[in-house]
Amino acid sequence: MPRKRYSLGDIENLLTYLPLAFIGFFALLAFLLSMVVLSAQEEHEIGLLAQRQNLRIDFERQKALEDFIAHIQQEITQHFRTKELELISHVDTLQGVIEGLKRPESMLGITELLPFLTRLESQHGVRFAVLDQETLLPNYGLEEIRTLQELIFNNLTNPRSTQLTIQYILSQGKKSTMTWKNQPEQTIWLSHFQAIPFNAWHVGAFSSVNSLASLTQEALQRAIHSHQGVYKFWVYDYEKELFFDATHPWVPTAKVKGVVGLAEAKALFEGKHWQTQKQHPFLYDFNRFRLAIGVHTPAPFMPDTQEIVQRFNNERFVWGVLIVAVAAVMLGASLMFSGFIKDIFAAYNRRFERRNTQLQALKERFELAIIASNDGLWDTNFQTGKTFFSPTWLRMLGYTREDVRSYAQWQDLIHPEDKERVLKAMQEHMEGQREHFVGEYRLRTKVGRYRWVLARGKLFKDKEGRAERLLMMTMAIVERKRMEKAIEDTHKLTEGGHIVLLRWRNDEAFSLTFASKSLKRFGYTQDDLLQGVLTYRDIIHPEDQEMVRHSVHEAITTGKRSVSLTYRILTKAHESRWVFSHAIFLRDDFGKVTDLYGYIYDITAIKASEQELSRRVAEEVHKNREKEKLLIQQSKLAAMGEMLGAIAHQWRQPLNHISLLLHFVRDLFVAGKLDEASMRKYADEAKAQVAYMSQTIDDFRNFYQPSKDKTRFCVKEALLGAVEIVKHQFIHYEIALHVKGEACEIVGYENEFKQVVLNILTNAKDALLLKRANGPFEARITLTCKALSKGVRVTLCNNGEAIEEGIMERIFEPYFTTKFETQGTGIGLYMSKTIIEENMKGKLEAANTKEGVCFTVTLPVV
Repeated sequence: MPRKRYSLGDIENLLTYLPLAFIGFFALLAFLLSMVVLSAQEEHEIGLLAQRQNLRIDFERQKALEDFIAHIQQEITQHFRTKELELISHVDTLQGVIEGLKRPESMLGITELLPFLTRLESQHGVRFAVLDQETLLPNYGLEEIRTLQELIFNNLTNPRSTQLTIQYILSQGKKSTMTWKNQPEQTIWLSHFQAIPFNAWHVGAFSSVNSLASLTQEALQRAIHSHQGVYKFWVYDYEKELFFDATHPWVPTAKVKGVVGLAEAKALFEGKHWQTQKQHPFLYDFNRFRLAIGVHTPAPFMPDTQEIVQRFNNERFVWGVLIVAVAAVMLGASLMFSGFIKDIFAAYNRRFERRNTQLQALKERFELAIIASNDGLWDTNFQTGKTFFSPTWLRMLGYTREDVRSYAQWQDLIHPEDKERVLKAMQEHMEGQREHFVGEYRLRTKVGRYRWVLARGKLFKDKEGRAERLLMMTMAIVERKRMEKAIEDTHKLTEGGHIVLLRWRNDEAFSLTFASKSLKRFGYTQDDLLQGVLTYRDIIHPEDQEMVRHSVHEAITTGKRSVSLTYRILTKAHESRWVFSHAIFLRDDFGKVTDLYGYIYDITAIKASEQELSRRVAEEVHKNREKEKLLIQQSKLAAMGEMLGAIAHQWRQPLNHISLLLHFVRDLFVAGKLDEASMRKYADEAKAQVAYMSQTIDDFRNFYQPSKDKTRFCVKEALLGAVEIVKHQFIHYEIALHVKGEACEIVGYENEFKQVVLNILTNAKDALLLKRANGPFEARITLTCKALSKGVRVTLCNNGEAIEEGIMERIFEPYFTTKFETQGTGIGLYMSKTIIEENMKGKLEAANTKEGVCFTVTLPVV
């Protein structure tokens, strides 16, 4: 059955009337659902109301039963309390009688008390007992004591049991009230005993034996008859099958009709398993008396549902109105939408007519564009067997319309090497294996040469699936083929050289899509890297992989067009080779880098040369540093002449002092005045001078010993130490030395720093003496130490002559000196600058001031 085709009119009717039908259907469905939901909620609320009322009634019934039982138990307890008070009163009466009969000269006997006991027992219906506290025997009331003996020890004749019974009574205190229960017979017996101190008696009274069951029944009867509450109670004797309530005085249960709850009680206690405590919310079981207390169940509660029904009727009305209103609004909106749809379809029909006119014009323009383009068009009609070749296609190969007219002639023009491949691709397209035909091949021109073309086409079939038309577009690609040939020739040139051409994908593994044959230089074949066995990242040295990945990523991110890197790769024999790589970035139509195209070049030999050069440079630097150390030491040795002069100045005074001491000792000895105290005094002074001279030698020896390791030292103390060495020499030349500033610590070579200070002080001394030759003045040198934020600054200033500008520029050059050849070598300031700037990473500068010259040393803390 053919599928129905819908017209625009059908679609217009569907969009117009279908929403109306849906709105009506859903409005009806919503109304029915709302009514069902509201009815269910109404029924649920009525049920909940009845349930809450019934639960309230059940709670009240159970509470009433609990209060009734509590009242019964309270009444029984009150009954026993009344009996207890009566017994206490009778005992008090008997005690009064005994006190009235007692005699001072002798103890009262039981015989004298007997008439009063008999009369009191007959008057009040009680029984008395008089017990002897010493003999533990009853003077009166033996029968009652034996009854208690039987209750306690279950025997009547054992005298020992009698004494134990009396002893038990006496142990309860001077006044005691006791309850004696006979569990098998369900009877109770009350007693009250009091001690009579002056006669060693214990007097007691016993109530008549009462039945607990009868007491309970009497209390129940009184309570039921006197109860005025809403709920009525009844008693069921399930041992004797008797019933009692306000209207039935102990009748057999078979004669009782219409008592709600009685049948349930009978079923509950059926079988007379009285030892089992029965549980029921509206029954109380006096198990030991075989009595069940019940409460009448009122008629079932019928709740007032009028308010609920009225409320839900109102809700049904509101929901009905709301659904109708919403449906009306939606119907109105649907009608407006239908009108809007009709307007749209009317406009669309008008636009469709215009578009048909425009499409016809576009078709004509397309045909003109095909004719005017560089692509050649040919169209084969397989039903008529005719083929149309456009003028562009004919001009591309130099033919006229009469030269080529059929599909078979086109096949004859294909190059013999390409013909089988092209016809096979065409056959696959005609059989539906390919959606389009796309192929590059060569066609013979009219002059007998071949020209590369790119053909794209599609086969159109009729309803029966037979080939109807074949439309093909052909483009000349001669220039592109020439470029491909040039690239291929370039690849051939690199096959035996040092350069390897590569094309990488822009992925994590740098997968290769092309590699020139020169890759064999590193031991690999093209298949090793192009068949997925290895990726290019696998042959990059592991230590360089992250650097290469990061550098490529950074170059792409910053928008560079290419990247150049130097790194190592591993040959197939696992040897490390240095390469220089340069690659350009290939981007897709969206600007995303998809591939890298470039080359790698083996620079292992260059790297080896660079490493050898670096090694030689390092050796020369090491040698130069050793030479510098030697120059420093030589500079120290060169200054030894001056230092020996300083030592001579420091030793001259101690030696003169020692000489004077010897003269004093000799003169005193000759005069006979040399005593032990004077000898000890002069000897101590001589030792002090010798110790001072020895310390001077140690100071000079430590100074001339080169520092091997950096140490932390105080700059100011180092300045004071250097000044101490030359102090006497400067005093001799009347040159004042002042050390100022703060105590600042740094890490460096202390002895070398002192040498720099001494070199500067020596040059300052020479400058001051030279100025003094022109006239007397007060020579002065000031050394200042100041802490900086990241270092220390030391200034050494003198008030000598200023240094000429031409000489200032050269004072730190090696072997430059303004002194006579015999007075200096010219390496002192040069070595000072080397020590400060090379070894201690600081800075040494000199500058003229208003008063003379200042040398500034700046040192880092570490």
